[in-house]
Amino acid sequence: MDVKPGKDAEEYAEYCRTAGWEFEDSRRRFCIFRKTAEDALSIVTEEERFKNIRKAEWKRCLMTVLTGVSILGMTAVQLSRVDVVLMLFSNMLLLPGLTLAVLFACEILQCIVLAVWCIKAGRRVRAGERPSYEKSWEKYVWYAMAVLILIALTEECCGVDIMEKVQRISKGRVKVGPGTLYAVLSKFEDNGIIRRTAEEGRRKSYIITESGRQR
Repeated sequence: MDVKPGKDAEEYAEYCRTAGWEFEDSRRRFCIFRKTAEDALSIVTEEERFKNIRKAEWKRCLMTVLTGVSILGMTAVQLSRVDVVLMLFSNMLLLPGLTLAVLFACEILQCIVLAVWCIKAGRRVRAGERPSYEKSWEKYVWYAMAVLILIALTEECCGVDIMEKVQRISKGRVKVGPGTLYAVLSKFEDNGIIRRTAEEGRRKSYIITESGRQR
């Protein structure tokens, strides 16, 4: 149950700090870093980023499919022992089987979508371009979250206040984690949408700029 970072992870985090990046949060194999220096060096190439994300997504997708195959197999074995007529006219037996089949079909579809994305993204990387790593539905979630954060920053707020305001404005529907919040704030600050008004240790306060209001 030891969740402390290993030696390699600590060395990598130190390397990132030296290069001008501070580790904020992570999800599976995806890590969020905050730029701490204007001249921060790139800690990963586009090709390495694409390979890491492709590997992580395929691993997740294949594990889900294998789990689905195992569950469907066990369900089929159990249903094979049931009388066919009883099975056809029993909602208690048909509903779980159909639900599992639909979920499995959705996972197969996701694998197909992932394969198409890998082909298109691979071409863009080889052409020296940056592929999109966002899913279409996730873009709308990010837009909504960004709007709520900006609404919260119509008055000067620190990170904790912003998270509380976003949750209150959305009536509990949206909760922003610290890693995600500071990644968004850093991006907004770089683009002149917000500005930092105060900094006391790790506590930083921000407010929306006139340029941010116009956007």
